[in-house]
Amino acid sequence: NELPAANKKSTPLDILLNASRQGEDIPEDHMHPYQGLHAIQGGSTVSLEVDAFANLRSISGTVQVIRNGYFANWGSKAKAPIAGFLCNDASKDGAQVLHTLLTPCVPTTLTPRGEVMEPFNSTYDVWIGNSRVSFKDHKAASKFCSEVAQSIGDDLQQAWWDTDGLPEEWPLKGAVNPSSKSFIQDTKKTREGSSWTRGQKTLLVVVMDWKAGDRSLPPMSRQDTNNPIRHYRENIFPEVARAFKEMSDSQYTLKVEFVPEVVRYTRDRRIYKRNGWPFPGLYDGARESLAGSSWGRDYSFDNYDLVYVISPQQAPVGTKGVAWVGQKGAMCNGCEAIS
Repeated sequence: NELPAANKKSTPLDILLNASRQGEDIPEDHMHPYQGLHAIQGGSTVSLEVDAFANLRSISGTVQVIRNGYFANWGSKAKAPIAGFLCNDASKDGAQVLHTLLTPCVPTTLTPRGEVMEPFNSTYDVWIGNSRVSFKDHKAASKFCSEVAQSIGDDLQQAWWDTDGLPEEWPLKGAVNPSSKSFIQDTKKTREGSSWTRGQKTLLVVVMDWKAGDRSLPPMSRQDTNNPIRHYRENIFPEVARAFKEMSDSQYTLKVEFVPEVVRYTRDRRIYKRNGWPFPGLYDGARESLAGSSWGRDYSFDNYDLVYVISPQQAPVGTKGVAWVGQKGAMCNGCEAIS
């Protein structure tokens, strides 16, 4: 066999095997130093160079890591999702070596119940960390996984990317094509958890009104028609931002943005009641309605640290402010009824 010509497409493994058979040196222009392949003398025992190590959850002790794809640009991380093939290196007393995939994602052909998917399955599913994520096709999954890996590698100050707090089916059961920004926001944290409670946070405020003609549930409330956005922008949220800054001794600040117009729900409110009332049914309904509106391209829940939905009042009327604890998602039920 001959060494592959420089103008032929050959993998590092092709080059390595052909050079080994011939007892020749590998040409310098075929070196891939960021993928563990360096200059090798002909006839010598080949051993990949290792410059990274990891502690895996299910493995006792440290394993060596051969970094491929986006992992080649990662710096030190305290905790982050990683994926690859774990092998025993015969030349190093059986030391375990993780050969990473290109991204932290592992495609799966099994259903959540462990059954084999049908060939005509409607989604392309991957595991990343402890969570299963669904996409409409391989292209969408590849884009998501590449963006996540790129973001983790580019952020040199952040050390913790923790997927332990995510549900097994993320972001919501049945949801397809989540954004990489949303995943980054949900996993990016420090060991002390201070990233959530310190620094400047982006807040999107969405003022909602019922679908035109919807009278499916009492009370027959409606959003204030006298320019409610201006009221919240000029009177309410400057005070909210001031209070957070003052209470945190300037360690927690808000950068507030508003969807410029009132957005109408796209379904009758009785439909949203099936998913928790008034929260998170109306919050999730606002996310869906905004995405389908004329403002959907400019404003997305996924692009903000915090989102606050303001909907007309619904029973129970005594419930006003409701929110998730420890994650994004909050709303006011009937702020128009508050003086």
